[in-house]
Amino acid sequence: LAQSTQVVQSPFFIETHGLIIARLIKLDEFDVDEGTLWARLLEWSAVAIQKPELLGPFADAAPCQPVKRAKPLSDDSRGMGPSELAQQGAILRLMSKHIRFAEMSQ
Repeated sequence: LAQSTQVVQSPFFIETHGLIIARLIKLDEFDVDEGTLWARLLEWSAVAIQKPELLGPFADAAPCQPVKRAKPLSDDSRGMGPSELAQQGAILRLMSKHIRFAEMSQ
């Protein structure tokens, strides 16, 4: 897939529908640094939780109650409350089977 890195780094990536994200991460031809991809998937999942219409096949990742605005647990939580963080974790678990973690730098 031509220009895979530019696709992931595009500002539009985090606004992409989950069906497209799911198809991209399953492609062997989607040649992008795994660390970069994972970082962008973290960003995408945080945005998609706030905009459920983006979730697509990840909509049922975790049976969550409607999102509540709780205090963030830490500075790294990007303003998400406990239920949002749980849903993000469930989404990322579904995606993780398609990420080549062995190729990520530490």
